[in-house]
Amino acid sequence: AAVLVAAGAVAVNGRPDRTPPASSPAPTPPASASPVALSPGSLGLDVLSGNIIQRPDGTRVRLALPAGVDTAAATRVPDGWVVQTVDHIGSGLWFAPDTGALRPVGQGGENYDISADGRMLVATARTPTGSHTVTAYELPSLRPLGQTIFESGVSPRVAGISGDRVVLSGIQGSPGSSDGAVWNVRTGVLRPAGAPSWVWGVSRDGQVLRRVDQLGSGGPKDITAACVDAVTMTDTMPTGPTGFCASWLATPYGYGLISPGGGWAMLATATPAGGPPQTVLMRTADLHSGQWRPVSLDAHVDGLPLFWDTDETVIVIGASSALGADRSDRYRCAVTGSCAPIALPADLPAPRLVPRWGG
Repeated sequence: AAVLVAAGAVAVNGRPDRTPPASSPAPTPPASASPVALSPGSLGLDVLSGNIIQRPDGTRVRLALPAGVDTAAATRVPDGWVVQTVDHIGSGLWFAPDTGALRPVGQGGENYDISADGRMLVATARTPTGSHTVTAYELPSLRPLGQTIFESGVSPRVAGISGDRVVLSGIQGSPGSSDGAVWNVRTGVLRPAGAPSWVWGVSRDGQVLRRVDQLGSGGPKDITAACVDAVTMTDTMPTGPTGFCASWLATPYGYGLISPGGGWAMLATATPAGGPPQTVLMRTADLHSGQWRPVSLDAHVDGLPLFWDTDETVIVIGASSALGADRSDRYRCAVTGSCAPIALPADLPAPRLVPRWGG
């Protein structure tokens, strides 16, 4: 079995068109001097570099994976880390406990998500016959909680989890909407959504951040307007044209993340004036009531959201970093729009911040 080992200083342990209302100005971020760089440790975040994880206290854990298996991503949970790996065959998932041996998680690991409390892992896999399974596991025991089969796009995607419910969508070959569904792990019922949508995330209270496209007579590619909304799911997911709808949102790109508490969303979309995409913060209540009141990020920050680390702060990767030009361009942005840089360890190659769920 793979184990966590020590090496030198590495420790053992292992959504009709609308224009923005002029009567409701967006909050203006406060002016500030150049912010002081934050350390991952001060934020309670781990750093991943290759097969090494640096804890907030500076100690380092080496993941003793089998030869030829490399770490692609990691997520901190209360009792260890969920680790996604790649090898010559494909991708896989492992659980690395704080102490003891690493354990493989079932089959595959093409795509996965973890509940907000860090106690349930849901992962997709391809069967030998080519169909796709979605399996829920208890953490940290890895006890299987349920399994379903779901097909959408190239392969299924776990878009988010709220309680016993899992929102599924499809990975597309190019950006676009896909067929979705809600899977209730407890009852085993899988309910397909009524229409395709872009699903961008799920809050812990069951709000789904999604975009629904309105089509013209030309078919699926004739998008005349798009509606961005945060809708409440039950065992079904609303896919009507609700929320803020505009023709200028009808572009072949768009991305967003909803905060864990569901009060805010960070969106990377087109803008009313046209031009390049812009990343902004929005109250989900404004989106749901059809208002466009964006909070802009500090002028020096141009990037994409990686993950929310609290209900009111989000980790952002700079555009240059997203394109591979600058590995250290990371920020922590508050819902006021103010952003502070994050200084990653200089001695670790290609360091990445590790999301933390639960605990």
